[in-house]
Amino acid sequence: MPLEKVYHYWQLQEQIIDKNHPLEGYSQKLRYLLEEVVKEYLPDNQPVGVFLSGGLDSRSITALAAKLHTAAVHTYSVHFGTETPNELEFSSLVAEHCKTQHHILEITFRDMWEHLQEMMLYLHDPIGLPLTVRKFTSRKTSKRERKNYTKRRRWRSLLW
Repeated sequence: MPLEKVYHYWQLQEQIIDKNHPLEGYSQKLRYLLEEVVKEYLPDNQPVGVFLSGGLDSRSITALAAKLHTAAVHTYSVHFGTETPNELEFSSLVAEHCKTQHHILEITFRDMWEHLQEMMLYLHDPIGLPLTVRKFTSRKTSKRERKNYTKRRRWRSLLW
């Protein structure tokens, strides 16, 4: 096996600006910034949809959208049938807590296969991300239910 040298393009470094600044101040700043970004992408007086997987990112976006938005918030959770693991239990709890209009979409492997060629036409590069087919198929499935789609690049994968 040939020896390969590993190059680090960057390394995360801790940068504490003010050691006397309480930790709560950082959490308040993070909360403020998250709220501002979500507000920026919420449409005025129109329903909005959020992909809700049950993970931390989508839970946070869902909670903030439900808190900050005046129109209906629809949440969409995707699963691939009973034989595959999913987070429906967690996403359903979040949707109930946030009082969203929750939709559970089942995407079969057949559905993914049938949409694969069409989906590939939308990719910027030939590889794509592992979740590309799921997102494309679920957006196609939920399109007839949602009324607004924000075509901005940031947060687009969770909030539309």
